[in-house]
Formats: sequence, C-alpha cells, structure tokens
Amino acid sequence: MKFSIEQKQFQNALSIALKGISSKNIMEILKGIYIEAEDDHITLTSNNLEIGVKTRVQAEVSESGIAIIEGKILSDIVRKLPDEKITISVNDNNVVKISTSKTKFNIKSMINNQFPQVEEFENDRYEKIDMKLFSDMVRKTHFAASQDETKGVLTGSLIEIDSNSISMVSIDGFRLAIKRIPTNYNLGEKKVVVPVKTLQEVTKLSSNENCDLRILFEERNVSFVIDNTIINSRVLEGEFLNYKQIIPKEFMTKIKINNHEFISSLERAMLVSNNNLVKLVISDDTVVVSAKNSEIGNLEEDIPVNQQGKDLEIAFNIKYFLDCLKNLDEEYIYMNFNTNLSPCVINPESDEDYTYLLLPVRL
Repeated sequence: MKFSIEQKQFQNALSIALKGISSKNIMEILKGIYIEAEDDHITLTSNNLEIGVKTRVQAEVSESGIAIIEGKILSDIVRKLPDEKITISVNDNNVVKISTSKTKFNIKSMINNQFPQVEEFENDRYEKIDMKLFSDMVRKTHFAASQDETKGVLTGSLIEIDSNSISMVSIDGFRLAIKRIPTNYNLGEKKVVVPVKTLQEVTKLSSNENCDLRILFEERNVSFVIDNTIINSRVLEGEFLNYKQIIPKEFMTKIKINNHEFISSLERAMLVSNNNLVKLVISDDTVVVSAKNSEIGNLEEDIPVNQQGKDLEIAFNIKYFLDCLKNLDEEYIYMNFNTNLSPCVINPESDEDYTYLLLPVRL
C-alpha cells in the first residue's frame, strides 16, 4: 500500500476515525485504524464494538492495499508533521513508512486479525433528516441522560418516531428533557434508545448545519451517514421509563421569566452556594433567588416575573437548571410548579415542542 495526502486532510480524517476507538478496549486490534487505499481515495475504519466509524477521503493512491495502524500513535505523528504532503507506505515486513520532504517515521503495523468492519447499507434504505433540526434535538436533551454506566438504558436518548413527528427524550432520574420536531419523513413508527455519546459524535461531524443526515434504524443497530462518513452504533436494550406519565398536566403556580437574567442570577448564586443549592421564593410577581455557604457568604437577588397562581418557596440544584437554560434560545421561559416537593416544568415561550422537567431538593 502506498498513498500521498495533504497533512491537514489526513489529520481531519484521523480525528473522525478516532471516534470509534475507546480507551476501554481490551482487544489490541480495536486500538487500530483499518486503512484501505484504492483508486483515488483511502477509507479509514475504527470499531470498538459499540460504535463503528468509516470515513473516506481523497488521496493519490499509487499502490492499493490495506494496513492496520494503532490510531493514537498515527494521529500523534501526523498532528506533529508540517503542513505539507505526506506519503504513507507499507512494506512486506508490515513496517509503515510515514514521510514528508524532511521527516521519516517507521512504525509497526498491526496484524490483520479479523478487524471488525463497519457495514454499509444500500442508499435507498436510509431516510434523510435535516441536520440542523437533529442537532437542535441533541443539544437540548443530551445533558439529561445519565452518566452512570450502571443505569444502562438511561445513558441513552429515546428516539420516538410516528407519522407526524420525531421526539428525543433523555432522563437521568432527577430531570427529563424532551424535544419534538414535526415531520413528514417516512420512517415508520419506531422506538429506539441510542447512546448519547453516539448522538453527540454524529452532530460534531457535519461540515455545515445545512447538510443532510441520513438515518437507518435496525432492530439492534442504528446507522448514520454524514457527508463521507458512516457511524454505526448499537442501540441500548431495556425498558425506558414511561416519561409521559411523569409530566404534570395542571399547575398551581406559573411564572414567565427572562431567561438571560435568570441564568446570570443562578451563576452568581453558584459562587456562594452550598452543594449547588439555590432557593427560589415566588411572590408578588417577583422571584427571590438566594444561596448561602457558611464558609463563604450568601446571595439574595430579586428578579421580576409575571406570576399566576399561588406563592411558593422551593429549592433546586443550580447545575441542573443551567444545563437546560443555557441551551435554550428564547428570551423568555415559562416555569410551572405545584408544591415544593413536586417537579418544575420549563417551557420556552416560543417553542411548545420542548419540555424540561426538574425535581426539587428538600429545603
């Protein structure tokens, strides 16, 4: 195998391929990137058995062939090379030669021992989805998924599809985020839970927000195609919580508040809060935001709101508030309450298709 490629192009392709390599890999072969050179391009493949990545990039191929090279080593070398054309070749002794006009590296390739490939499907099996809308769904829900690997299915986001819409739902036991987009896509009715890490990697791959994302759902896997890259991922098995039963239908207290003012106030409260705890006192069209720490000090701040219903005193984890609020684009949000022990439900003023539910902390 022998090919030449510009350093920046190759480094960009490697950064994509590295997404399929996990530091947790026990099998040595899974630390490698499978490189195939043919015609006028090279294909880079990685696979950690949970997520597989295949990306294609143009190159000057003088000798077709394949090689498996440890991904981190290869990426570190290429990143340190000058911005010029790189030539990579593999000899009969499985030695990889990486050279520029002044630099030559010789490194060992890995033995081609049943490297797990990333399956490609026929184009007509995929359905196109607007990348901007999909990225917006991920951005507004991913933070509510659990980061505790022992919680299994809750480390993913539920993608729920019917004839009129696609919904993305994340729950970690303390909060719930739902983003829905109306569609006329022909995806059929489906419910699959995709690892949040996979969804985040997919949104990072688009060259621009106007590109098309193509999705294929299978029984135990989901496949995404963005530009010249394929990401295949397993879906998470297990019973996802019935989130529709969790959301209250009626509320005793409702307020409309400026989102930017509220974010700024919560960030100030975090400076003096004990365990990120903030207390909200709602009365007379005002929310009093307060936080205290016996070793630092305290904060009390008034924010004007439009209030409907009863007065209320309630407390929350500041971080859980900010995770949501910083990902909302609207100037004003609605916050809905019942008691100081029941969840708060947040809705942006101009987006009825987004809901965030947050459990309070006992005072």
